[in-house]
Parts: sequence; structure tokens; C-alpha cells
Amino acid sequence: MCYNQVMKITDEEIARLAELSALDLTPSETAGLKRDLENIVGYVAQLKEVDTEGVEPTYQVYDLLLNKKVIRKQECFKKAEN
Repeated sequence: MCYNQVMKITDEEIARLAELSALDLTPSETAGLKRDLENIVGYVAQLKEVDTEGVEPTYQVYDLLLNKKVIRKQECFKKAEN
């Protein structure tokens, strides 16, 4: 799916980004990076339109991921004991 309808990134912006990142991009890589960045920016713009009223913000997911891994390990141990 392509989300690049919102913002077009110029070749000059890609060249500056490559310069700041110390990247030596081929024309093919430049075109691919431009397309990818336009898609990312467009996708983020789409996310801004999502109604999040009443949804509690999640500031840190590390603990959630850690708890999920712990629960999975516990489930594995229970299955192994049976």
C-alpha cells in the first residue's frame, strides 16, 4: 500500500540527508529511499487521523513485552510439566 499522497520529498532533501548521514547513494538507492521516506511520512500522516479519544497513552511498551515473554515462558513450563 502506498501512503505518499501527503508529502513529496525532493531530490535535494534526499541528497542532504545522504550527506548528513555520510552515505554515497546510487541513483537507484536514492529513488528507493525517496519512495520509502514518502511512504513513511504519508503513513504517519494517516495515523494522525485516527480517533484515539478515550484511549490511554502507552508511554513504554518494554514492560508489556517483558511480561508477555514471562507469561509465555510460564505457559511453556506448564505444558512441559503435563
